[in-house]
Amino acid sequence: AALIERMNAAATRGERLQAMRALADCAYSESGLATLIALLDGPPRDGDAALAPRDRFAMIERLLVRNHAGAGARLAVESVRASGEDTASYAFAAAAAAADASIKARYVERFLTDTALAEDWIAEALGPLNAVEHAGMTAPLLDRALGALPSLKARHKIFFVGNWLAAFIGGQDNEAALAIVRRHAGIEHLDADLRLKVLEYADGLARTIAIRARFAR
Repeated sequence: AALIERMNAAATRGERLQAMRALADCAYSESGLATLIALLDGPPRDGDAALAPRDRFAMIERLLVRNHAGAGARLAVESVRASGEDTASYAFAAAAAAADASIKARYVERFLTDTALAEDWIAEALGPLNAVEHAGMTAPLLDRALGALPSLKARHKIFFVGNWLAAFIGGQDNEAALAIVRRHAGIEHLDADLRLKVLEYADGLARTIAIRARFAR
């Protein structure tokens, strides 16, 4: 509600975009999702340019995360309607947000086996794939994702492994997942730098679990 109020009262287009993008990243309630749909379907505000493709895909991605009716159809239409060289990568990333465990499993399989898949496409899709609302769907993928760390380190740029861990560990919320993470951190032959990265993100998950245990109810 605060983001919607800020978006409506913003004095400049830049402030409005900032609030809108934050809303697209976290909208959860029916009213929040309805606002995203209104932005997608309505005309631009006076003086504003039309929504950029990246913003449109971000809103559809959020609808997919929340399993909103018609989100899949919107993605299909937007993938055809939008123009620009980045459209395909935006669509690929947004589709990873679908509330479907089999789709997520196929994405991870492709991440780990398709050597022709661009690294920036993978990086773009990691967050949508691991939306915390879908922790139950991604938990079965966590063991494989962490087991692939040595090969990921060898194949990808320096910051990729950190993004990978932030997504896969950051998308979890319970003790069972934390146990998997700590087991991988304890693997004897794991490189020291990888172990430290795993432990760093394990700390974030441990904090999440502690906060949920105290306040979630």
